[in-house]
Amino acid sequence: MEKTLRVDHKGGDLFEIAVRQHVLHVDQPTEDGGSDFAPTPTEMFVSSLASCVAWYTSMRAHFGDWTSMPSQQGPAMDRSRRAKRWYRTSRQQRMTRG
Repeated sequence: MEKTLRVDHKGGDLFEIAVRQHVLHVDQPTEDGGSDFAPTPTEMFVSSLASCVAWYTSMRAHFGDWTSMPSQQGPAMDRSRRAKRWYRTSRQQRMTRG
């Protein structure tokens, strides 16, 4: 199954990101010229790093150490499959005049 990551410009400072079946948005605050519809790209980036730390910390707390983490309890816990996730990226940008 091919996985893709798509980013579309929706106008102004608003972008839509599609990854697997999920849709995310990034924007800028109104005081910076955006519509504040969504977090900024920097806020999204920091949030993604924080969620990675939280996930691995919870796994460490649950299993005690990295070596006892199960690797064959289904796709959600299969570290070998997670490590091989690579996304084909394509850049599609629609420019709007405004």
